[in-house]
Amino acid sequence: MGLFRSDKIIITLDKNNFIPGEIIKGKISLDFKKPVFVKKLTVTLKGFIETQYRGALQTKPNPKGPYNLEVFRYDKNLSYEGEYQSEKLFFEIEIPENIIEQSNIPKKNGTTVGNMINKFNDSIYQNSPLVWCIIVNLDIPKKLDINEIQEITISKN
Repeated sequence: MGLFRSDKIIITLDKNNFIPGEIIKGKISLDFKKPVFVKKLTVTLKGFIETQYRGALQTKPNPKGPYNLEVFRYDKNLSYEGEYQSEKLFFEIEIPENIIEQSNIPKKNGTTVGNMINKFNDSIYQNSPLVWCIIVNLDIPKKLDINEIQEITISKN
């Protein structure tokens, strides 16, 4: 959300734990003090790994804190240009059957340098959990976007 706002975006899901192949069903409640012109309203299913390292060749932790390495992203546009004040919108996102395997966790590289990078990547990512979330983004022209995030769990069982 923007700074110094009491505006609200609330994400309500049927449940918070999912398995690949299920459908995430949810409701977005918007409650603004005055009408807000929105260029686009998007719901995103995102997977990321929180790590201290930004890239494969970085050998020191990021001094600015954790870095979120995005490994999966699916955007669904719910609506386009319009004014919103007090609205309820519903959405569904189908989780791909192979979402865990499909996540773009750094892949193996067959070169000597690639093998060194792979060993380093393995040490970085092996203890980093894969975090999943639903993000609602209101793209507001010439102003800061308004976002709300809700973490979910996606596991094989």
